[in-house]
Amino acid sequence: MAHSRVAQATEPSGKDLVEWTERDFPGRTPGTRVAHTVGIGASGVFTPSRVIAGYTTARHFNSGTIPVVARFSNGSGLSSQHDLNPDARGLAVKFFRGDADETDMVAMTLPLFFVRNGADFKALSEASVPVAVRKLEIGRWKRLLLALQLKVPPDPPAPDAERAIDPAQLTRFAREHPEAKSAVAALSGLVNPTSYGRAVYHGVHTFMMTDPDGTVRPVRYKWQPFLGVLGVTEEQKRTLPNDHLHHDLRRRLGGGGSLSFALQFLVGEQSDDPSDPTAPWPVQRRRITAGVLRLDEVVADQVHDQEQLSFNPTRTLEGFVPAPDDLLIRARGRAYEHSAKLRDAAD
Repeated sequence: MAHSRVAQATEPSGKDLVEWTERDFPGRTPGTRVAHTVGIGASGVFTPSRVIAGYTTARHFNSGTIPVVARFSNGSGLSSQHDLNPDARGLAVKFFRGDADETDMVAMTLPLFFVRNGADFKALSEASVPVAVRKLEIGRWKRLLLALQLKVPPDPPAPDAERAIDPAQLTRFAREHPEAKSAVAALSGLVNPTSYGRAVYHGVHTFMMTDPDGTVRPVRYKWQPFLGVLGVTEEQKRTLPNDHLHHDLRRRLGGGGSLSFALQFLVGEQSDDPSDPTAPWPVQRRRITAGVLRLDEVVADQVHDQEQLSFNPTRTLEGFVPAPDDLLIRARGRAYEHSAKLRDAAD
């Protein structure tokens, strides 16, 4: 296995990480999630595949069909809903709710992260602090210059936005943190989905999967939608409401329908660093289908029964645990715990 290249810098507390994130969302509502604030919950079942028990002893892959609760979300830390804005969507799935073995899988549409550790997250959050929209306006001469250079001008902010992230700030951050370039490129290419059920969600981090014989394999996972990926068109951007993703989910699940995702594992090799969530793995790596998630009902009480839940990517079970040298997932775990305490969420 490749040696970890993560700098052993002083790692921040969960409180630090939450406060840095809050600066990126001025005007956020106290008592809400610090990121992925707007969400909607659904319930269903997860059915492991026939082969996955041979690769891991983790209980949620060896218990037959089990009930789950899931939460789809937008990435913003603001309570206003803007489903038409480019954003990283989230899918968090909870197995064995209320059980001693309760465990979560937290994924998003961005396949990689921007930094390798919590210490570097501070610089990322500083680059993501929004500026007044007027500072982002591009004059006609600048547009002409970009056209002559065969460059595409940046997308304008949302019509009702007063503040937005400055692409130049992110560009400077990526120059100073070369490991972030892949994630920045992926961010610019994110699909704005027509449905929460028409996007791919990535676990981002590497997990160590232990089989019944004790063999340990590094894996990354993603939820692949049965419906395929589909983004909104320019015409749809002009006609769809800002909360169209919630309407779509309620419509699909309200009449006896369902949404399904295949859980796929990508198996790492010697050259793949399990500690580095910024580095893509070659697409030709071996794949294992671990099971199928089927969601068939929107949670009735979204306020008390769903939004009081906490999800945490470090809440794992023996046989499927985070890579030991991944500092970022541990930092995220601390941030999730602190955020949950601030809003009195259930553990």
